[in-house]
Amino acid sequence: MSQFTIEIEDEAPVVVRAAVPADRQSLIDIQVRTSLMWPDYRQPLLEDPSWLDLPPRLFKENRILVVEEHGEPAGFAVVTPREDGDAQLERLMVCPGHWGNDAVSRLFEASITKARTEGAWVLHTDALESAREFYETFSFVVGGRLETSKGPLFSMRRPVVGLPGTA
Repeated sequence: MSQFTIEIEDEAPVVVRAAVPADRQSLIDIQVRTSLMWPDYRQPLLEDPSWLDLPPRLFKENRILVVEEHGEPAGFAVVTPREDGDAQLERLMVCPGHWGNDAVSRLFEASITKARTEGAWVLHTDALESAREFYETFSFVVGGRLETSKGPLFSMRRPVVGLPGTA
């Protein structure tokens, strides 16, 4: 994926780029900081931090997008292909200090673009109750619900073609 820069008036440029192996520890740190903010994720993280791992294959297969502000990673997304030809947004993590700014929307835009350029029609994700409304603000809709020990898990999806803002 090529790097692109978006200039924001009176702010530092926001850059979304493909992750490289040297980003690995920074991205794990972002996951820790972000996960500890949410009770849904805090306990599982403390019980088993191995779920934070980012396997080398994700870097090798160009599956991780990094959003930077001020030249530092502010967040990342993992987009993988599904067997049905669609794409899965496996993770989307943004440092709490960057919530509500342009980094989040630029990371979503780049994830959608990645899914579309790889031939997907729909981008899927799974979200706990605490994240459902967040994904809905980015045009994801609930397609299913599964009860888990952490509460309901929502299967969500959004088209990557055919909506305003999607080629």
